[in-house]
Amino acid sequence: MRTAQNLSRAHYITLIEHHEFEGSNGLKRVRLNLNAKTYGCKEFDYFQLPCYHAIAAAIYRNVNMYILCSPAYTLQTLINAYVEPVCPLGDEEDWILPDDFVDLKVEPPKYFLHVGRHPNCMNSICWGNRQVHNCDRCGNMEHNGKTCRQPLRTID
Repeated sequence: MRTAQNLSRAHYITLIEHHEFEGSNGLKRVRLNLNAKTYGCKEFDYFQLPCYHAIAAAIYRNVNMYILCSPAYTLQTLINAYVEPVCPLGDEEDWILPDDFVDLKVEPPKYFLHVGRHPNCMNSICWGNRQVHNCDRCGNMEHNGKTCRQPLRTID
């Protein structure tokens, strides 16, 4: 939020109505409503956090920008997520299993997936037969005309 607050300083805010604003950064204009939490850039719809335009409008109206965030980002929501006690399972021998439970042994895969780019294939299977180049000057097959060390032939 602090990064967004720093970036919101470059935005210009125009008041349309009491809670409706138009935010602009010089390139893009966005219409926003602070009460309905509808922002034209649709960033709030994705992340449930106010965009730069909304933060600039909140600063313009002297509104706390953290009120504009979704309740999912509050401390109380975090605390409520861990209110239920988490009970350990205990020993595996003490577990009570249902009658229709089938004990399957899950094996790891028989092949190993390599991570990263495949190595280059530098043989004739991948590239086929290589094309042979001849030198323009002397006719040898080891080099081309640019790297030829033979003197130029002159026509007499």
